[in-house]
Amino acid sequence: MLFLCLSQNIWSQENTNDLIGTWAFDYEASLAAMDSNGRSQLKDMERSPMRLQRFESVYKGRRISFFGDGRFVLSLADGRGTDAKWELRNDQQIALVDSRGIEKNYKIILLTSDRLVIGVQKVFEKTKPLFTKYYYSKTE
Repeated sequence: MLFLCLSQNIWSQENTNDLIGTWAFDYEASLAAMDSNGRSQLKDMERSPMRLQRFESVYKGRRISFFGDGRFVLSLADGRGTDAKWELRNDQQIALVDSRGIEKNYKIILLTSDRLVIGVQKVFEKTKPLFTKYYYSKTE
């Protein structure tokens, strides 16, 4: 049991450095990994060019940045964005807490020096995400 705890701590310490930096959302890879619920929602959006354009404007060109001081920034291509605090937890989970205190958790599926794949941890009945896996490539 102690070994498991120590190995998880080591994982967190080693991978924090890989996580810090700016990551560009890989729209095509994330789209390809979309589950049936997301595909169904996307198909509905395709009937309305304006809805589809809004959806694409939120995801295409999206960047996320993790800073060593615990700051997190989400930047959209149109200049909008949001700030949060981030923490890498021992169970390979990223916790993001926004300014209202709302926490969102993502499971790290893959983390290398240039690739990040995260999965949605908690799905609420009323809001099912289009993407359940987010693919990113490191830019900085």
